[in-house]
Amino acid sequence: MAQDISDAIKGRKLDLLEKLFAFIEVQMQRHFLTEERLANAANYDLSEHKRAHQSLLSEVAYLRNELIGKKAWSDLAAEHYSISLENLLIGDHIIKTDMKMKPALLALPS
Repeated sequence: MAQDISDAIKGRKLDLLEKLFAFIEVQMQRHFLTEERLANAANYDLSEHKRAHQSLLSEVAYLRNELIGKKAWSDLAAEHYSISLENLLIGDHIIKTDMKMKPALLALPS
């Protein structure tokens, strides 16, 4: 999904971009609910993790509003927005935040 948004940013496909952002935001919320259920099953402290989820949703919404509000952007800006989105979703959330939960999840009985 992040790659589709990145491609839409680079291709300046505003209509598609709006749809993709709407889709990814719904999918993120669903994913976070599932993640939170798993964390609860593993007795993992969710306080920090839930704040990270809310922060990520806010940052993605901000990025969406920036892009859709501008309606036009340079090649450099397109690259910046694409990299920012990938860093938010993969680097910041999956690698830094989600991986903290891995040991608790691995300890769950199969």
